[in-house]
Amino acid sequence: MDGLTVAKSMLSAYLHPSRTDDVQQGVLQLLNSLLLRYNEEFDGVVLAYYDIKICNWTAKILSGFSPYLNLKLKAKLLLFSPKPGMVLEGKVNKVEKDYIGVILLGIFNAAVAFEDIPEEFCYQDNVVGIPLWASTSSGHVITLGSTIKFVVKSVQEESFLDISGSLKPPNTGCVNWLLSLSEKGSTVLEAERKIHKEDRKREIRTENSDPKVNDGHRVHREFSADHSHEREHKHTSKRKRNNTDAEVKDVGTVSEDFPANQFHERDYKHKLKRKRNDTDSEIKDGGTGSIEFPADNFLETKYNHKSKRKKNDIDADL
Repeated sequence: MDGLTVAKSMLSAYLHPSRTDDVQQGVLQLLNSLLLRYNEEFDGVVLAYYDIKICNWTAKILSGFSPYLNLKLKAKLLLFSPKPGMVLEGKVNKVEKDYIGVILLGIFNAAVAFEDIPEEFCYQDNVVGIPLWASTSSGHVITLGSTIKFVVKSVQEESFLDISGSLKPPNTGCVNWLLSLSEKGSTVLEAERKIHKEDRKREIRTENSDPKVNDGHRVHREFSADHSHEREHKHTSKRKRNNTDAEVKDVGTVSEDFPANQFHERDYKHKLKRKRNDTDSEIKDGGTGSIEFPADNFLETKYNHKSKRKKNDIDADL
């Protein structure tokens, strides 16, 4: 519930010299005097205290006619400090024509005035004669013993709290009625979800029974199949390329490891082979020339050589 807080406080306790024999008991007696009263220092009513720690056991005697002992102590305090706008919950203990009385936490009194009750409510007595406030449209009833929620309008902070509230804001009224309303709302939402689910199933069945829709689904499936085959073909080609690249890399590795003497030997063999090929081509060219060489040209050349030898012989005789 709103308004309940826990505060860590540093307190000063003034003990009478007669309490020096039992300091702890004297401290508890002083704290009990703070309970259920509004305290301006804490801005609320102290409902309980716990985790008490005395900070100094060597208390100083105060000057004056009453030499009290001053102690410092720490404690955690449970405070009730309602403020306007908070939502509080209490039990109805009075139902009158001009107001509804509520008791909070079994201690504090609050009142909801006639002008703060919704207009749809009217005051009446039930068949047994018990007074109540009932709604004329929604079946909302507030009677003696009902637990209600209300919004705080104002708080008068005196020695005791005087709280006034209102039932006009939303989510206020009898707690049982609010719970049934929320359960009804959740039931309605669940029913709407079921209806929506059934409608969706009906639409799916209608789509399945429609041949146009089925054709569209079949085309989609065929398109998906073609797409999958094309994708598989691409993956196969990619794997082949990867294998080829791997083989090329392997060959490159072998060529790097190939001995230098084998490389020179192979180069020498290639040179010899080229020379033989050149020689064979020259022989072929010469043979072809001898076959095509004219016979009369050959005889003329032979005659020239004989004439030249004769001239040489005559010159030698002279």
